[in-house]
Amino acid sequence: MLCMIAAAARGGVIGAEGRIPWHIPGEQAFFKHITQGGVLVMGRRTYEEIGRPLPGRLTIVLSRQTGWEAPGCLTAASLPEALQAAREKAPQKDVFIAGGESLYRAALPMARRIYLTCVEADIPGDRYFPPFAEEEYKKTLLGTLEGRPPCRFWLYEKKAGAGS
Repeated sequence: MLCMIAAAARGGVIGAEGRIPWHIPGEQAFFKHITQGGVLVMGRRTYEEIGRPLPGRLTIVLSRQTGWEAPGCLTAASLPEALQAAREKAPQKDVFIAGGESLYRAALPMARRIYLTCVEADIPGDRYFPPFAEEEYKKTLLGTLEGRPPCRFWLYEKKAGAGS
């Protein structure tokens, strides 16, 4: 199943100057719990921010740079190529789109689930999670993190017959 996973502050902010603009203990543990054993698909800049493949997950990195490599990961030149590689290498696994902004926009029409951590703060940034028609999804609260700032972990599951 194609899923998206992201954390966004108020206004949809997911990044600032190539970095995640917060560090909230426990927020990354949710990401690990949800994606463990699955396939991560991310853009080159997102991968470079992380700096390594994440254990327990097949990682596919998208890059338009010819010859660019990510040690321990598969690389693909496009989202369709990445999804094909995921089907071939891990056909029974969920595929998680893990950023950045342009990849989220490209995958949104195909995603059946969105795991969205809402960071309850106004944080400035220059990268955003794309807006989506929330009414096309069943929304379930998966948990909360009462840190500074607090977070809410939401699952959006596309309703039958909704959207494309």
